[in-house]
Amino acid sequence: MLYTLWVIPLAMSRRALTWERLGELQAFVAAHPDRLNEISTHFAHGTTLLYAGRLDEARTAFERALARWETGLHGALARVHGDDHGVFSIVYLMWLELRAGRLDASRQHGQRLLELVDTFKDPLAEAMVLAFMALAAHDVGDEATCQAHADRAIAVSDAQGFYFWGALGHICRGWTRMRAGDHANGLAEIVGGLGFFDLIAQKLPLTYWKGYLVEACLLSGDTARGLAAVEEALAMSAENADSFNEAELLRLQGELFAAAAPPGGGVPDAAIDRLERAGHVARGGGASFLELRAATSLARAMAKRRDGQSARATLGDVLGRIDGGVDTAHVCAARDVVAGAQG
Repeated sequence: MLYTLWVIPLAMSRRALTWERLGELQAFVAAHPDRLNEISTHFAHGTTLLYAGRLDEARTAFERALARWETGLHGALARVHGDDHGVFSIVYLMWLELRAGRLDASRQHGQRLLELVDTFKDPLAEAMVLAFMALAAHDVGDEATCQAHADRAIAVSDAQGFYFWGALGHICRGWTRMRAGDHANGLAEIVGGLGFFDLIAQKLPLTYWKGYLVEACLLSGDTARGLAAVEEALAMSAENADSFNEAELLRLQGELFAAAAPPGGGVPDAAIDRLERAGHVARGGGASFLELRAATSLARAMAKRRDGQSARATLGDVLGRIDGGVDTAHVCAARDVVAGAQG
C-alpha cells in the first residue's frame, strides 16, 4: 500500500509529495523488514533520485536493491507490484550509466536485460525492457537499433495490451522516422505516443519524452513550435519530480535559438547562453554524456563565430571523461569536432 502511495505522486510528478511518501515507505520497511519490500523500497529511492538528477546516489540505491534481488524472485515481485523491481533497477542503471558517460557499463546492463527477458519469457518485462532499450539507443544516436527495439516493443505491447510501453515505443519509432526524413509520419507518431500520457494523466517523465517532440521540430524546421514545447518542458522541470533532463532541454533550446536566427545574422547570444548553461547543469549533476552533447553543440556554435578554440578545448576535456562507446554517433561527432579544430 505504501509503495502505491509513493508511485502515484511520482507518476503525477509531484516533487514534494513524492519525497514525503518515499520517507514514509522507508520508515515502514525499516520497522518491518521484508525482502521483497526492501527491494522495492531501494528501487523507489533510486528512482526518485534518478529523476531528480542525483545520479551517484541513485546508482547506490539501485545497487542496494540488486544486492537483495535474485532471478528467483521475479514471479513474486511481479505478483506483488506488477513489475520486478530487480529488473527495473537494472533498466534504470542502464539509463543512468549512459547519462553519466559510462557507456560500456550501460551496454553491459542492456545485454544482461536482454538475457533476462529471454530467460523469464514474461511479456510485460519484455515490453518494458525493449522500450527502454529503444530509449537508450535514441540517446546515443543509434537509429537502427532504436527502431528495431521500438518495433519489438510495439509488437509485444499490441499483442498483450501494454499500452504504456507501446506508447513509448511509438515515440522512439517516430524519432527514427524523423531522422530518416519522414517528418510528417514521424511527428504524428511522436505526438500520438505523447498523447497517451495525457490520456492517463501521467506527467513523469514528460520532461524527457517531450524532448523528442522538441528534437522533431528542430529537424523539421518548425522552430516556433519547438521553442514553445521546450519552454513548457523547462517550466515542468523547474517544478516537477523529473528535473533530470534540464541540461538536454537547454541544449535543444540553444539549438532552436540558433536555427531561428535570421539568415546571415550569426549565432545569437541567447543560443550561446543556453548551450553554456546546458553544460553547466549537466556537469553539476554528473551527467557527463549530456555535458558532451552540450559541449559539442557549443563548440559548433562558437566555430560559426570563428571563436571556437576554447569551446573545443572544453569539449576535448569532456570527451576524455566518457568511458567507452567509441563507436556511438555522438561520441564520434564530438571527436570529429575536436579533430577539426586540431586540423
